[in-house]
Amino acid sequence: MEGDLIVRNALIDMYGKCGGIESVRGLFGLMRDKDLHSWTAMISGLASHGQGKEAVALFLSMWEEGVLPDSTTLIVVLSACSHAGLVDEGIHIFNSMESEYSVSPDIKHYGCMVDLFSRAGLISRAYEFISTMPFEPNLAILGALLSACSINNELEIGEVVLNKIESVCSYKGGSDVLLSNIYANQNLWHEVDAIRKKIRNETIARKPPGQSSIAVEIPFTRL
Repeated sequence: MEGDLIVRNALIDMYGKCGGIESVRGLFGLMRDKDLHSWTAMISGLASHGQGKEAVALFLSMWEEGVLPDSTTLIVVLSACSHAGLVDEGIHIFNSMESEYSVSPDIKHYGCMVDLFSRAGLISRAYEFISTMPFEPNLAILGALLSACSINNELEIGEVVLNKIESVCSYKGGSDVLLSNIYANQNLWHEVDAIRKKIRNETIARKPPGQSSIAVEIPFTRL
């Protein structure tokens, strides 16, 4: 019955988020009727527990059984590839989105791919991928790449990314800190000092001017 399926799907989702991955596997295995939500919840649960390879394998099993993924399912499996370092698998799934699954990638799918390359240390690949996007990258995508630049001491691309962030966001203190870390790791202390001064000046500029109030007693005159 549809009601039972909804309940089971909700249980899979809940157990997956609460840490009961074995309970999720057991419940999913006992389900004779599964819909897209069942598969997506199970794939998400596996991905959340670091079982990226199993999540991708389940995604392929779903496809083989004739269940078409939707946009959300593809975000989940691409995220699983990203966190498990499954670069080739992620590329294959992304490139198959329109031809195999009839889903046009949106900015969230592109963001998953940038995160995939960034986590794998493929900074140049991530930057090149952004240039192929049919729309402008958002702050989440640029921030993920800048964070990867900081971790991998990729100064040249980091500076370019920070400039892009500055063009779409008035306050970028956290981004400045990441670039400052890259400079520090390369002993570029003059640049570190310049960024710190810049952050201080921006912080001061954002603070509202101080205000004070004075209570004045006005004498009351009876007419």
